[in-house]
Amino acid sequence: MDEQMVAIVSFEGALKREIKRLRQRLADANVGSEFRLDIEVTGRVQEGEVKVTYKLSQGSYGQNATEGNSLAPTLDEFMRRYGWNSTNAPKAISFQDVPA
Repeated sequence: MDEQMVAIVSFEGALKREIKRLRQRLADANVGSEFRLDIEVTGRVQEGEVKVTYKLSQGSYGQNATEGNSLAPTLDEFMRRYGWNSTNAPKAISFQDVPA
């Protein structure tokens, strides 16, 4: 459904629902114990366009940040990158059993 067509009772209520959905998806993927979501809105006060940026990162220091202009695709990209990082993490090689 188009975001312009949805009646929002309150901004805070809509934000809480989105955060709950985001937390559940991160928990289901076992991403870690912390995440950070920054929402930045910039623009002129009187006229012109307003720019909205969502930045989702792992941990409270902003590691592995993903940035986008819509929350759902930003979360999708974050999850894609997290999957890549966990699947392709460096592996330790033991040299104990290698003959000299």
